[in-house]
Amino acid sequence: MKKISSLNITKETFSLFFGKLSYIIRQTYPQLLIMYGAGFYFIYYSYLIDQGHTESFTALKLISGILLGFFLLLAYINYYIYITQMGVSKKIEPMGLWGFGIGRLQLKFIGTFFVLSLGLFAVIGLGSVISLFIYNITPFLGYMGWAALAIGVLYLTLRVYFLYPALICTNTLGFAESWNQSKGRLVTIFGIFFFLILILTVVSLIISLPDIINVFKGTQPAEPKFSILSLFITITFHLVNLGIGSLAPAILYKRIKGLK
Repeated sequence: MKKISSLNITKETFSLFFGKLSYIIRQTYPQLLIMYGAGFYFIYYSYLIDQGHTESFTALKLISGILLGFFLLLAYINYYIYITQMGVSKKIEPMGLWGFGIGRLQLKFIGTFFVLSLGLFAVIGLGSVISLFIYNITPFLGYMGWAALAIGVLYLTLRVYFLYPALICTNTLGFAESWNQSKGRLVTIFGIFFFLILILTVVSLIISLPDIINVFKGTQPAEPKFSILSLFITITFHLVNLGIGSLAPAILYKRIKGLK
């Protein structure tokens, strides 16, 4: 089995994402507009509520909120799919209707996410019940049970790391393919997790530095303020996180499979 460096995959992920940033924006601008627009709307609306501003409830507002939520969800799904596509094939192939079409790939994505969520909830739920039962008998074994549950969830997360690249490259939901391709690669995958989380955490701390300084100084703003610049930075950082997180497994999957 050819050894692949976690650090090299991390470097390639950042290099490809930021090197192709203008291409990503051109190909995904409808999704970006929806995500930025919805983010501004929901956060500004929350700010108005904090300021004591209330609005009467109408059916039109309910319908508008549902439609906005639907397009926001679809934007997230397609953005994730498009970045994964780029990691596998170096290109993005948007769906019709300005990238908001719903096809077989999107339905597979939703189905896989639903199955994955059910499985995760089942494992966490069953493990929590067992751990709590053991904890009531002896706290030490209860703590060991929680530790075993955390390790089990981490193990399963690493084994389905290639889920969405496999979903795009095969005619299946990707579970079996991801399980097979991650075999013997858990250390590499964990290393990528570690480097990505470390880098993004440092960037997040830098972005939050003014607030951190205020906390240490013991000074807090008298009232919450709505800052367009701060909101733009927050949404952008979130989208970069999402892009990097979807690109890394696609690059590693391509390297393992030897895809061109």
